[in-house]
Amino acid sequence: MLSISSEHRLRAENLAFDIDVWLPRLRAFTFESEFIPLTRSEARAIINYYRTRNNLRRDMNLTTDDVGVLRALEARIDLVLRAHFPAESGGAFLRLCGRSPKDAEPLDRAAVRRNYARELQRLLEQGEPNEPSTKLMAIARVSWLRVTSGQEAMSLLLTSERVYADMIDWLQWGEPEQVVLRRWEPAMSLEYEFRAFVCNDRLCAISQYDHFGVYPHLVPLKQRIQDMIVAKWNEVHAHVAESSYVIDFAYLPIDPPRVVVIEISPYLPCTGSALFRWTTDKHLLANGPLEFRLNDRTHPQIGELVESNWDERWRNDLPPFYQFYDKAEPVDLGSASPAPSVHSSATAVGTSTNTTGGGLFRGVMRAMSSILSAGSSTTATTTTTTGTSGDDSQTSAAAAAACVPASSFGGFSARAELHRINPNSSSLIFVYGTLKRGFHWNHKFLSRSSFVTRAITEQPYPLVVGESGVPYLLGDAELVGKGQRILGEVWRIDDETLIGLDEYEGTRRTCNVLTLGLIILLTVSCSRSLARSTGVPKGYYDRRAITVCCLPEREQDEEQEQQHTGGVDEGVQQLHGVFVYVKAQPSPELWSGPFLSEYTLELHRQQYSAIRHIQVKQQKYLGMQDGAHES
Repeated sequence: MLSISSEHRLRAENLAFDIDVWLPRLRAFTFESEFIPLTRSEARAIINYYRTRNNLRRDMNLTTDDVGVLRALEARIDLVLRAHFPAESGGAFLRLCGRSPKDAEPLDRAAVRRNYARELQRLLEQGEPNEPSTKLMAIARVSWLRVTSGQEAMSLLLTSERVYADMIDWLQWGEPEQVVLRRWEPAMSLEYEFRAFVCNDRLCAISQYDHFGVYPHLVPLKQRIQDMIVAKWNEVHAHVAESSYVIDFAYLPIDPPRVVVIEISPYLPCTGSALFRWTTDKHLLANGPLEFRLNDRTHPQIGELVESNWDERWRNDLPPFYQFYDKAEPVDLGSASPAPSVHSSATAVGTSTNTTGGGLFRGVMRAMSSILSAGSSTTATTTTTTGTSGDDSQTSAAAAAACVPASSFGGFSARAELHRINPNSSSLIFVYGTLKRGFHWNHKFLSRSSFVTRAITEQPYPLVVGESGVPYLLGDAELVGKGQRILGEVWRIDDETLIGLDEYEGTRRTCNVLTLGLIILLTVSCSRSLARSTGVPKGYYDRRAITVCCLPEREQDEEQEQQHTGGVDEGVQQLHGVFVYVKAQPSPELWSGPFLSEYTLELHRQQYSAIRHIQVKQQKYLGMQDGAHES
């Protein structure tokens, strides 16, 4: 089993507080935001670009295909910017779900230098002394993360080591990323950002976020800022639905002044403590009484910090990011092209893992040859109860791949598939919970997929709701025949989306190999050596195939719903071989039900806690990965 590096553990501890986790519940209290889900192809292209630009891997060069992917991403970002955050309104702040690319290179370095010089001159004219602390104050008022075009956004995404590391982490551990665009607020600057610590439903401490800067003009505003933060927190806290966390606020010095939520972080040492310390201030951070700290001491090395981290950084111009597109190499299908390194970002930077020559691919093929030779061709079909076959457009490429018979029950079956990534290849998936339209995770995972129909399962299955409001379809053999026919939705997804869902849902027996443009999906048991070298089975869910019956798009009245939850009606169109995710190894507490027929939007809004959901998954996952698991 792969071990978790300290870099990935940090990412995993923060994952439950990514912006796409908490923002849906806090939209009214924060900046307008738009999400652009990234594809695995885009993540690989970003990785290959960064490695080519920085000469990190000779065997992982940027390809012309990668350039095409990156240009398409630029156009996609540009469309969102023009629609929601046009340049004339100030543009947007760019970040990923987990963090911002604050180490990136903006497209126009000269503009950064000009803005800094203007802010510094303004402060000097206001009587501030010409010393490093004043320079730091000027720096706090300059942001290079504002974008008004797709080209400016790509410059940040492609030159940031943070983004590069997060893309590698995604492809290794299966936690997808999104580009997040947030409405630019001109009144906001680093000096007006504050970090608050909440423990056991109590606001215990507030700190100036920038622990280096000294801002004397904040002193007369301190009580007003504290009162406004406390008032805003009282509004927000119930919506967070967590008892302990760290929350950042921005004070906007406008008329009238406002306080806005910036982001939320875990109440853990992995979150910066600003002017407090997790060790020496442990009791205060956990119990209060409320204390608000502003920095009143200049850091002894502030001059060196400004010189090395600002003056030297921006002194010279660099080639624009797109100039490196000229280094792209044509795709050579005649030789193996290894997948992005699955090592942690800490080891990936500047490290070469040589898997050239196609040895891995040939080894996998030898291991699978006996299985695949026994497979039989299968297609996902559309039928009615009278036996009429559907048209060819319903064919699922994944279901049509080579299959090996495996144990099945209650309409489920396990499959082994071998197929080439093909944009025209697709599968059908039945979603019954948070992936449905209007639910929390639909946009992130299915925004590039096509809704097909509302549907109900042909057979009854046990659908339960877990402690954090998460719906689970239980797949235990002991529960066959229990439960009800489940109402949900059928979506058509491409191969890349299917693989991404497998990784995110943590299908416990799924391994994937990215080489020569081929994908091997092995949903039967795979060897430990293959798991170590390719994928990380997390053990959350299994993916299986079922039959569902199509329903009209319009809402059903009560009589019709009762009719559909009974037996199968004559003439109802059916879809066979539709994939569904079922809970792997559920706890005995879930076996007793109650078993639902539908996870409704009302139930979702009342009970679902996204933060708690991801915390439970990550705690289970990290616990599974700790120590030796080779037995």
